[in-house]
Amino acid sequence: MRKLFFLPIFSFLLLTVSACDGDESLNPLAPKNGAMFMKLDIDPNYNQLVFDEIETTAFKGLLTNDSGNVVKYELFVRRTIDNVVTQNYVLLDTYTSFPHQMEITPAKLAEALNVPVSDLKEGHVFRFLAYAYDADGKRAGFNDLSRTVQVANFVEQGFKFNTAMTIRSKYNDQPYDNRKP
Repeated sequence: MRKLFFLPIFSFLLLTVSACDGDESLNPLAPKNGAMFMKLDIDPNYNQLVFDEIETTAFKGLLTNDSGNVVKYELFVRRTIDNVVTQNYVLLDTYTSFPHQMEITPAKLAEALNVPVSDLKEGHVFRFLAYAYDADGKRAGFNDLSRTVQVANFVEQGFKFNTAMTIRSKYNDQPYDNRKP
């Protein structure tokens, strides 16, 4: 009699567990458009621009597309000073081959923002926004990611990130979070 009681419960549990196996829609980290997901692995040694070394500093990271179907990646930038946006996003660069070792220097930022390098000061934050395109011209960006991927700082998405101009002594004391809005 006991065996007959536990048999339906065991069968139900077995079917429930096996029914969910392999269902990517249940993965909270799966991007909505996984085929055009761009991964940016930011180099921890170059995640900020060092004001003391403005001539030699750079923001670096490895940009990859695991699915291999992205043919163009456009990177836009804007500068904020004391949390005030100074202008709209402007095109910084376009990449067409992946993986790509991204290297963004203060000179490159100044050129895109149409300001002299001497205008870039400690405390300025540079916010990046990017779009990926496939061969058919379909565009994917930050808003196409699942909400979980958008807010999870540990996910190395390459669509929305930032860096700041810091002083070396402050930089060494506190790690910089490049994924916060």
